[in-house]
Amino acid sequence: METQNTVTFTDEQQRILTLALRHYGWEAQLRQTQEEAAELIVAISHYLRADERDKTLSPITEETADVLIMLQQILKRLPPPEIEKAINYKINRQRDRLRENIDTKYGLKTIASILNTSKDGNN
Repeated sequence: METQNTVTFTDEQQRILTLALRHYGWEAQLRQTQEEAAELIVAISHYLRADERDKTLSPITEETADVLIMLQQILKRLPPPEIEKAINYKINRQRDRLRENIDTKYGLKTIASILNTSKDGNN
């Protein structure tokens, strides 16, 4: 089983983010999210263009933190069932693409063993 790579916010951090959303407002926080996402894109671009000896994850880490903070605020205004439905759809679509690509590339039915699930999605 893979380790979970999740980020959690403490109750105090959640309260601060709620206060920030109320203080600055929805549209201002959406604009800030755009800016932070753009900065993450730039950090990733710099990483990908860098020589091996100059590659560092620090800028990506910093910008990812900014994006996650902003997304956490956005999530406070979006209905969880709709987000979960969209996540499930997109992950299932990715699973299906992986099945097709891995099966085609290797000529093997290996995706079921990689995903620890049968071809029809049942465990």
